[in-house]
Amino acid sequence: MSSVYGDSCPGKTMVYEWHNLFKQGRDSIKDDPRPGWLVEATAAENVDKLEKIILENVRLKKKQLAE
Repeated sequence: MSSVYGDSCPGKTMVYEWHNLFKQGRDSIKDDPRPGWLVEATAAENVDKLEKIILENVRLKKKQLAE
């Protein structure tokens, strides 16, 4: 696997974990959704709003942008 995938090859431990999960009936290697992640933070309208705010005042801090 490492000759094909190089640095992005999953580690031996991760492969064993996936093997166990598949044996238990899992059918995907994608992560399950996690609580607390802000899905709407990447909405196109939010990105456009932030871009406009940043272009108006480049010196804003992260806290100010979050508000």
